[in-house]
Amino acid sequence: MSKVKINNSIIVDGKFTIEVFADKSNKPITIYKRGIFETDKYIEEISSLENERYFINGIDVYKETYGSEDDIISYEFSFSNMQNLIKEKDGMVGK
Repeated sequence: MSKVKINNSIIVDGKFTIEVFADKSNKPITIYKRGIFETDKYIEEISSLENERYFINGIDVYKETYGSEDDIISYEFSFSNMQNLIKEKDGMVGK
């Protein structure tokens, strides 16, 4: 777990994984951006996530998952924008 800033103000222990992929079976090609955020805190609304590596905004949470054996809540979401903060620190800018 790392420190994750939510909505530019709330800091919690958590982790997130994101993926960006293209569905080439559609014409035109459809680009999907989605991810999963996990923490032991319930967050009413999530619009952005940030850690030392990434800043993600334009988040739309579409699923929350709760386990019976632990306190972790998983938030599945789509997003519109992502910044790779590591590349920007190294002088490389990625999309």
